[in-house]
This record gives sequence, structure tokens and C-alpha cells, in this order.
Amino acid sequence: MKEIKKLKQKCFAIIISLALISTWYVPSIISSFITDKKVVVKKGEKGSIKSFDLEIKFDAPTNWERSRQESDAIIKYESKDEKAKIVVEVLSDSTDFKVTLDRYIKNKNRANKAIALTDEKVEKNGFKGKYFYVVEPIKQLFGKGAVLYKNGTFLSVISYGNEKEATDNLMKILDSLEWEAI
Repeated sequence: MKEIKKLKQKCFAIIISLALISTWYVPSIISSFITDKKVVVKKGEKGSIKSFDLEIKFDAPTNWERSRQESDAIIKYESKDEKAKIVVEVLSDSTDFKVTLDRYIKNKNRANKAIALTDEKVEKNGFKGKYFYVVEPIKQLFGKGAVLYKNGTFLSVISYGNEKEATDNLMKILDSLEWEAI
């Protein structure tokens, strides 16, 4: 009788241990299968990103790989040779461009991305803002970007690559910006 009770306790302990272990490992295993998926962008495809009250669309870079979106607020593209990258990010409910810009720069600096604003202003399809340069020393990436503002929506577009390529890719995104209220 005591042996059966001990056996039941051991089985119960094993079941509890497996349940605890699976709560850690199962989600990470599933996540590794999901997050690594990339989709090749077809010609004429539009990128789309949403803020609180705007949907922002732009011409996605043809034949680049789009990473799975973690949210509606960020989208990433990478060239097939992995030498160039574009990151489009939106922040909603911004009441003050300068305050949001300061927070954005501080957050990027904490993520080991050095941002230097230029004096050059940008106005594209109803958005206004500034250009900047960005360096990620650890990953040895250089980029050019723009921070834009419209009706409480703060939009960031960063293009990484050599200087000419980064600028050209950035301008293609900015020139194709469209927005609509949602």
C-alpha cells in the first residue's frame, strides 16, 4: 500500500515538473518557428502600418524579404544579400513632436543606436519632420532615416546600407507615403 502511494506521488511530481518545464520551452519553440518566417515582396506590393487613427501605406521594396510583423506598428525589410535593411515604425497618440522625438532618440540610444539629427527638414504627403543619420556600432550598420509627424502620429523610417543606397531606399519609401484615416 505504501509503495503504491509513493509511486503515485512520484508520478504526480513528474507530471508537475513536466508541466512547469513545458510552460517555458513550448512557447519558445513555437516562437522560433513563427518569427523566422520571411516573405519575399512582390513588385507593386504596398507596405502597411497602422497607428491609432491612421493607416500608412508605402511602396514596399521589390524582391526584399519582409519579416513577420510583431505588431501593426513596426515592419522590417531586408535585401536578399542582407546588406541593406529598412525599418518602418509608428507611434500613436503623440501630442508633441519634439517630446516624442526626444523619447525616440533616447530609446534608440539605449538600444545601441546612435542618432544624429540633421538640419534638413522633410515634408512628404502631409507629414512633416526631420532627417537623421543612425549608426549601430555593434552590428556595424550605417543608415539614414526620417522622423515624421502628422495629426498625433509619429512615423520613423530608417534605411540601412551604404550612404547612397540608404538614401535612395529611404527616398523611395518617403516619396510613396500615403495615409488614410481609420
